[in-house]
Amino acid sequence: MKTIGNVINKYDVTFVFNENKEDNFKFMTFIPQIDEETCKEIVTLPKIVNICANGQIERKSIFPSKNPKDIKKCPINVGMGSLYPFGIINHKEKYKTFDPLNETEVRGLDVDLVKVLVNQFNGTLNLYFIYKKEENPFGQLDFIPLVLNGSLDVIAGGFYRIYGNVVAYSGIYTSQAVTWMYVANRTTKSWQSLIVKIDGLYIFVIFHLIYSYVWYFVRKFDEQAVDFRNTILYSWGALVGTTSLQDALSLKQRILNLTYLIMCVHLSAYVSLHLYYFLTVLEPPELLKSNDDVMRSGRPAFLIPISKYFVLDEKYLSFANASEECTKFQDCSDLSLLRNGVTIILQGFFLNYQARTAINYEAKVLSAAENVLTVYYEMLLRKNSPYVERLQKLMTHLFEAGIPDRFYRHAIGLTVIGKAHSACQNTVSNSYSCQSGCKITFDQFAGVFYLWLFGCVLSCGAFIFELFSKFGRA
Repeated sequence: MKTIGNVINKYDVTFVFNENKEDNFKFMTFIPQIDEETCKEIVTLPKIVNICANGQIERKSIFPSKNPKDIKKCPINVGMGSLYPFGIINHKEKYKTFDPLNETEVRGLDVDLVKVLVNQFNGTLNLYFIYKKEENPFGQLDFIPLVLNGSLDVIAGGFYRIYGNVVAYSGIYTSQAVTWMYVANRTTKSWQSLIVKIDGLYIFVIFHLIYSYVWYFVRKFDEQAVDFRNTILYSWGALVGTTSLQDALSLKQRILNLTYLIMCVHLSAYVSLHLYYFLTVLEPPELLKSNDDVMRSGRPAFLIPISKYFVLDEKYLSFANASEECTKFQDCSDLSLLRNGVTIILQGFFLNYQARTAINYEAKVLSAAENVLTVYYEMLLRKNSPYVERLQKLMTHLFEAGIPDRFYRHAIGLTVIGKAHSACQNTVSNSYSCQSGCKITFDQFAGVFYLWLFGCVLSCGAFIFELFSKFGRA
């Protein structure tokens, strides 16, 4: 039986024995065990997995799993790549592929996750460095032979299902968005922006002219003295609140003045509301919701040359062709912030960058609401490893329990995520509060002073012209 066990120990084969020729049967099979000294699988005597007595079986299982559940502190070799926040390796530049790593030098979502998995096997975790291109791991296969020859059981650290069938996969345990990042710029408060905002003043100017003409013709009809120039000046002065209207000498003139004064009050309220809005409300920054909004915004794009053509869309490709080059996520982000541009960034990098660049508790950078795409992460497993099936089941259970998501947040940092979300909310909420918009500066009213100085210059010019005219006549 032991000789047979060495042959069939990996297969779903169960033997049925009837020892006493009664209606009692034993179901037996060979389940490999881990030898503590050699850490190799060995086959012992067959084990009873079920019993059928009087036509009833004790358990439903007849073909039990033969994958080891307890490997008795034997090592599980895990290769760890570098990608924030999955594998964060201190001084990663000093390591080469398959250099051993100390657990104190590595942290991240995948590190926490493999510790849980190894603990479930009662194994010992051995970590090894795997060099991977963080920005573009596609097509990089130099570390795959380490899985095929048995040197590594698992490869983790932010990998995808892009290596075909040469390896097995753990199953999806987390995902993150790839999105556009752009600078959140508010409109600067200035007297020019105030004038632009008050865009309905022409209506009052039209009514002012209508009143002036009507007043002129009414006075003419009543055969009273009237000067159209004085009518224009007095009605304008009343409109801006600097002088009174001309005296009304008839009922129709009084009615005309009354309705005009009501309009003057409305003008004052209209300007006051705009002034209050201008001083107390900060408009939200330009919000780019879709990918099309980003590409139509006119902002320069900063993209990594080796990885920017990952979306086969005509609009995106033309936009990517016109982009400027940068080397890494950090470089692209810094250039976008410095030059009011846009870049593509992973969600994990974005949250960290948003929290780090926040100013006065407000986000300096925002992300588009529409994702460019969503990346799903899986660990790579050695196909002939005895841990594959159980690892996949454990990963499924952990994913359903929300453990990877918790580790993801922990790897980025709960304070970092909280600060990023708070800064993003403040960018919008402060737009409609008086926390930072009520401060009044001379720059905001500079236009009034410029207008006054221009009037003084015109008055001086008119005064000089009158003097020269008087001396000329003399």
